[in-house]
Amino acid sequence: MLGLQHLNVRSCRSVTDGGVKAVAEHCAGLQCLDVRSCGSVADEGVGAVAEHCAGVQIDCGGGISTRAAIRKPSPPSV
Repeated sequence: MLGLQHLNVRSCRSVTDGGVKAVAEHCAGLQCLDVRSCGSVADEGVGAVAEHCAGVQIDCGGGISTRAAIRKPSPPSV
C-alpha cells in the first residue's frame, strides 16, 4: 500500500479511526481520502491522516479539509 494515493471508503461503516490511522502510517503519499458517512471515523483518524500525509485532501462530509486546516487547538494563553 505504499504507493496508495487515493482512497474512497465513503459509507463504509466498518471503517474505524484505527483503520484510517493504520492507512495514514503506511501510506505517506496519500493525496485524497473520502470518509464521508463513515460513522466510526472521527478526530483521531482524521488527525492521524493530516499528521502523516502531507498535503492530503480529506473529505469528511463537512467539506474538504487539508493538513493546514486540521490543527490541534492551541493551549489557552495565560
